[in-house]
Amino acid sequence: MQQLSLTYSSRISAIIALLTGGCCPELRLLEVNAEIKQSTQHFQLPIEQLQAAFPQLQVLRLLNVTYYPKLLPSSAPQSLGFPQLEELCLATTAFSFVDNNMLWRILCTSSRLRVLDLRGCFRVTPKGLEQLPCPDLEQLYLGLHYSASHLSRPLEGSPLLTWKWRHSLRELDLAGQSFSEQDLERAMAAFTQGGDQRGAPVLRSLSLTGTKIALSTVSTLIASCPALSYLNLSSCRHLPRGTKKAYRGPDEVRQCLHQLLTSSEEQDRPEGAT
Repeated sequence: MQQLSLTYSSRISAIIALLTGGCCPELRLLEVNAEIKQSTQHFQLPIEQLQAAFPQLQVLRLLNVTYYPKLLPSSAPQSLGFPQLEELCLATTAFSFVDNNMLWRILCTSSRLRVLDLRGCFRVTPKGLEQLPCPDLEQLYLGLHYSASHLSRPLEGSPLLTWKWRHSLRELDLAGQSFSEQDLERAMAAFTQGGDQRGAPVLRSLSLTGTKIALSTVSTLIASCPALSYLNLSSCRHLPRGTKKAYRGPDEVRQCLHQLLTSSEEQDRPEGAT
């Protein structure tokens, strides 16, 4: 068996214990999913046992389930990691225990990782992400798509992400993050000032919903990213009216640039001038 998809139930811990016994050494994809109404259920995740049991795993998805890592004894041997892992999805609309340490335990040898979905994982910080041994990440999702005003979110650090993966990042979701206007400006500079021999940025999808991105930063970004075909500026408080929406397709993205430039000219025009 190479693929296994499970729906969360009260027996999930017993099923995982059975799997870690070595019955599926060729497993390539493991998914555990739950309905939103079930997302308050918790279970223990034996990370290192899963790594030993599934050395060929390429895709791991734990969707909308709440789990906590099994504690490691001080005498535990070094983790084998998931050396073949290409996609890790820990997205959730529920409370998340995922932090920098847990993420490192999962990805400590995952140099082939291309997709990392951490939507709702508010404990993970930019510094923790920067330290991951994943040099060519293509899709990074960090959006907080639910009310989390009471949660502590970083105000800076977004440049650590964009400058680390500017050469490979195709999709980036920062929706709901609290990075400052200046921090986001430095982050987007990775795509506007980070040109090298590899050519133009490959960024094609960017969600900045609910962030403090500035008008000038967005304008420069669009002009510097010819591959950009999806841009979500919904609820961006520092942008002018009429521009706070999602733009789909190259034509709409170019239209957004025109609107932003027009708004910028109107703001710069002296009062009373025609």
